[in-house]
Amino acid sequence: MCCTPPRAQLEFTRLKGIIGVTDGNLGAHLSTLARSGYLEMEKDFVGKKPRTQVRLTRTGRRAFEDYLALLWEIVGQD
Repeated sequence: MCCTPPRAQLEFTRLKGIIGVTDGNLGAHLSTLARSGYLEMEKDFVGKKPRTQVRLTRTGRRAFEDYLALLWEIVGQD
């Protein structure tokens, strides 16, 4: 999600396939991130099938960028 354009959404099933985790594991992590204000989840239906889409918030994107900057600092890169 960090590589998506701002405000872009990613479907739960696509994200699950990309990172290779179970529904329950991903759902738990996404719920934690949503409660922290790092992402938003939107649930709706396509036909009769439920769909969950997730999107990083500005706060989430900023936190991730800060995290990456800190990692680069630790390994001695700018």
